[in-house]
Amino acid sequence: MDDYGLDDLASVGISAANPDLFLAARLTRDAYSTVIDLFVERQINPPTTPSQFHAAIAKNHPRLFAAHADLYEVEPEQRIHREPEVIFRGARCLRCEQIIADPAAIIDGLGPECR
Repeated sequence: MDDYGLDDLASVGISAANPDLFLAARLTRDAYSTVIDLFVERQINPPTTPSQFHAAIAKNHPRLFAAHADLYEVEPEQRIHREPEVIFRGARCLRCEQIIADPAAIIDGLGPECR
């Protein structure tokens, strides 16, 4: 996120989000479950179950894991990297896609109406 200046993003009406934050906000439960199943079906060495794959997602995408934690009864694997200092920059809400007049009002990518 450090590569994108707020003024530059605002000039074209977009925001930049960390992949974990973006996926947690935008990936539906059905889509998440489908993606997990597709990865597991194709994983040969070593084979994993959907629950194991979901637990492994938490290593790099803890928000995505948390957003869909109730789909599988499994504890998350430990995060392998520290969270980036900046995970969102911009003025457009990730959920409703509306431009928020005060970008400081956006918390974790969500405007006041979507939190």
